[in-house]
This record gives sequence, structure tokens and C-alpha cells, in this order.
Amino acid sequence: MSGLLSDLLGRRCCVRTEEDEYLTGSPDVPCRVTGADGEWIRVSFVDEQGNRVSRISRIETLADVLVFED
Repeated sequence: MSGLLSDLLGRRCCVRTEEDEYLTGSPDVPCRVTGADGEWIRVSFVDEQGNRVSRISRIETLADVLVFED
């Protein structure tokens, strides 16, 4: 899994967890994968108030990743 996520570095995507929650809080707010290893993924995004946010989550909680072709 981490190899696939490493391939996503810098790509624009939406990441959903097993609890049906998006890492950005909304499917309408895309993020960029800025880091990934065997256990964690780090994404960054601009929230609805215009703040730049980074979030780190455990890979084991991810359900799917929607990748946008830029």
C-alpha cells in the first residue's frame, strides 16, 4: 500500500476513511499528498476559511483515494 501512496506525492486527490469521513472534511475540498510511509499519510489542503492545513492519518484507516488527473 505505501508504494502506491508514495506514487501519489504531489497529486491532487480526495481521501476517504473507513468511517466515510474525508480527510479534508468534505468531498468538495481536494487535497495534495505531501508524504507517505508504511504507516502514515500526510495531506495538505486549503479549508473553507482559506487556511492552509496539513493532516496526518494512519494508512490502515483509509477506504479509498480519488485521484484527479491534472
